[in-house]
Amino acid sequence: MIQVVSKVKGIDNSGAKLSMVIRILGGNKRKPANLGSNLIVTVKKATTQSKIKKGQVCKFKLLRTNCTINRKDGTQLTFDKNGGIFLDNEFSPIGSRILGPLAREIETINTKISSMSKKIL
Repeated sequence: MIQVVSKVKGIDNSGAKLSMVIRILGGNKRKPANLGSNLIVTVKKATTQSKIKKGQVCKFKLLRTNCTINRKDGTQLTFDKNGGIFLDNEFSPIGSRILGPLAREIETINTKISSMSKKIL
């Protein structure tokens, strides 16, 4: 579960590498974020030639969690790190592709985001 002050990794090609959660959108103070949640983050590390700069406050969609994802068929899926993509003010992705695999549950949340990835588990 992702809470405020958790570290999350950017998995798209927007240029931001590491960020910290400031706020979880769509919930109260104590509600943790799950797969597909919208967050507000501040960027801690970024590449020099990137669309997003260090210290910038951005919107973020969580696509990977290191918590176990239980499926109806009995299988379990766990990623090694928390990660997601950066969004603009209209909640559309800033980057043009997603690096690495995504969970199958993302297809039901947003088909545009799932089509940006090559691997779906």
